Amino acid sequence: MTEARMCLLEDAANSSIGCMNRHLVVSMALHCQRAVADALKIEDMQYGA
Repeated sequence: MTEARMCLLEDAANSSIGCMNRHLVVSMALHCQRAVADALKIEDMQYGA
């Protein structure tokens, strides 16, 4: 990854770290867990439903 891209990612992370809380992290973890479970079933996924 180039130095400029890494700086952009670091700036984005530093800007948004204050918005993160336990509820947001748990919600995202559950969302990802459900997506992985659905993918393992090898079924079509619905987006935006």
